[in-house]
Amino acid sequence: MSHQVDISPSAEEQIEFHKIRELLAGYARGAFGREACLRLHPLSDIGEIQHRLDQVYEYAEISALSARPQLSVYEDVAQSLEHLAIDGYVLPQEDIHEMGRQMEQVKLIHEFFSKPDNRRDYPEIYQWTFLAADPTKLLKPIRVILDEKGAVRPDASPELLTIARAIETEAGRLNREFVRLISRYKADGYLTDTVESVRSGRRVLCVQAEYKRKIKGIIHDESTTGRTVFLEPELIVEINNNIIELEGEFKKEVLRLLKELCHSLRPHKDQIDDVCRLIHHWDLIQSMALLGMSYRGQRPKLQEAATLHLVQARHPLLYLKNKTRQKAVIPFDLILNPPNRLLILSGPNAGGKSILMKATGLIQVIAQCGMLIPADGSTVIGVVHRICVDIGDQQSIEEDLSTYSSRLKNMKATLDAADDSTMILVDEFGSGTDPKIGGAIAEAILDALVKRNTYGVLTTHYPNIKMYAHNTKGVVNGAMMFDKEKIQPTYQLKIGKPGSSFAFEIAERTGLPSEVIEYARKRAGSQAMELEDLIHDLDDKTLRLDTEIKNLQEKQRELDKLVANYEQLRLDLEIKRKKFKIDQKKASLNEVSMYSQEMNKLLKDLKKEKDAEKAKEQIEKIKVKQSQFSTEIKELADELVEVTDFKRDFLVGDHVKLRSTGQFGVVDRITKDRAVVVVGQLQMTMPLSELVPANAPVEVKKHSSLTKDIGDYSRFENELDIRGMLPEEASHYLERFIDAAFMSSQYQIRIVHGKGTGVLRQLVARKMKSYPFKEITHPEKNQGGDGVTIGIL
Repeated sequence: MSHQVDISPSAEEQIEFHKIRELLAGYARGAFGREACLRLHPLSDIGEIQHRLDQVYEYAEISALSARPQLSVYEDVAQSLEHLAIDGYVLPQEDIHEMGRQMEQVKLIHEFFSKPDNRRDYPEIYQWTFLAADPTKLLKPIRVILDEKGAVRPDASPELLTIARAIETEAGRLNREFVRLISRYKADGYLTDTVESVRSGRRVLCVQAEYKRKIKGIIHDESTTGRTVFLEPELIVEINNNIIELEGEFKKEVLRLLKELCHSLRPHKDQIDDVCRLIHHWDLIQSMALLGMSYRGQRPKLQEAATLHLVQARHPLLYLKNKTRQKAVIPFDLILNPPNRLLILSGPNAGGKSILMKATGLIQVIAQCGMLIPADGSTVIGVVHRICVDIGDQQSIEEDLSTYSSRLKNMKATLDAADDSTMILVDEFGSGTDPKIGGAIAEAILDALVKRNTYGVLTTHYPNIKMYAHNTKGVVNGAMMFDKEKIQPTYQLKIGKPGSSFAFEIAERTGLPSEVIEYARKRAGSQAMELEDLIHDLDDKTLRLDTEIKNLQEKQRELDKLVANYEQLRLDLEIKRKKFKIDQKKASLNEVSMYSQEMNKLLKDLKKEKDAEKAKEQIEKIKVKQSQFSTEIKELADELVEVTDFKRDFLVGDHVKLRSTGQFGVVDRITKDRAVVVVGQLQMTMPLSELVPANAPVEVKKHSSLTKDIGDYSRFENELDIRGMLPEEASHYLERFIDAAFMSSQYQIRIVHGKGTGVLRQLVARKMKSYPFKEITHPEKNQGGDGVTIGIL
């Protein structure tokens, strides 16, 4: 039994999880899958969630492959399997055919994982092959009798083939006689415009009533008007009788074959049952993957402890709705760093507070169902065991409860159960009664939730709740931003400050008379107005500071790049100078070695003349000189190592250059004097002495960055990522990138375009064909496969 989250049907409906279930059921291929989708419930065991999530993620990846197993429409055969267990029972031909179809589907899974690469790349889906054995052998006797469309094969047995041929012979004979008779009686004018028909399974002539005695035979029927009789000619009766008799024999032989087939399948009922269970599981996972892909879902990171850490999150239903309208959805980051656990969200009405809160709850639920979420892959989902929701009007006529009484009842139930594994979502917290009393009660409830270490999001307009959040550890304010100039919400979340309701600005925009608004300002009181003005002023200052910080950060990044480039250039220059000295000394050493060889030869000649002493002295001098050169070369080499090793304290995440190949990479792990460096899609282990510090690769997605960095060929990076670009935009970047590659004398370039629809891959292929590449290829599957193109210059 799965461990499930404690969430009421009412709470699920308030965050609109029932709509997710309905969308999910729309992707199901069979009745069992649809039912499983509609019964889907969030899990509370992190192991179960991770297992299902990994399967959905892998299946989504498989769905992007051209050669992939894909589940087709299927029927439920559970009742047929129960009947199969009965000794002597013969299943209908259609039920046996459906079992065969499902075996064919499972056979595709086994064929897909017959390739080692697929077993390695998709280990979770590979486990499916252990749920149901390969049904190829079980399928063979079915296919002997029934073809892929479910029809009986005429050659299923020798007897059946003989009968089938006899039927074919008689049918041919019948057709020839019929054609002859039709031709004859039509010429005589006995037949109607519709010359023939079928009655009681027998071919008959359509004869005008007044001529029915002109033709010998059996009358089977007549038209409602009585003008036409359906007559079987005497010459045809015998042939029709033969065909009907043969068809009876054919049915008997088919029944015998199906009986034998059921008898052979009966001992394997459990294996067939395994096939059906795998089909049902496959249907659920495929539906979850397809729905996740429709809203560009990603696999989040999971952790045991509850947390709120959503990155670039979107409401899935809003995203799908706006997708059809070609409208953008503004993503939000909801990250509460410990010890913060509760977000008090404020801001203008219709500013997106409720949508954001619902999105937070909905993402939590679908993540704990094991589905992909509409957020960035760096999102962290902390597993909760209970979700309490209070959104909208909870008035109950049956229980004689007002809206406020109903909400208080809900809060009591929440307080009774709340703990550090509970998520709470409350809209318009404290509203529904006198603002002062309602605000005080809301603050007291909030204080109790803080003491229970509960996580969640609460929206409010009450100043005392905002002030409590500002002064209390574990609670943080958040605001939905508002454009004061355009008098409209921006739907952007800002954490760390309370939001204003902007009630007066919105009232002015709706056209309320100015005297009404002025009266309201006076009645609001100076303290309330000062607080609103303070919040507005903080908004303006925050916006200005954010802009200045972004500008300073951008300038700092540019400065860091310039400094890193300068250090790299200085290091390269020093290395070249040392290498030049070494080359000079090696050249001199080579000359001395050649001279030494000549002197040895001369020594041999002088020995013959017995005058070798002078030659030996000369050789000794040469050896001393040769030793000096070797010593100087070694000293220079040591200096070179010292220059190149000026930074040995590499850290994980540092960008480095490989001394041997000149490639750039990032340090992934360090063990003593060796490091694992990620170069593109590869991991390489090498000594730290082989690494040279390098600056971070320059982003090439933005036009300005691309123009600037490709123009400087000495700092050219050999990888371009065009995923997500339009073809026109990608074409522009490709031309500049490839031109720069040839200008900088690169050996190899790497273009990441993704798989998708194949439009960008085809664009890359066309562009690269117009350049003199030595070779154009794709890397291995684990290095990007068809989603990456490599060009050798």
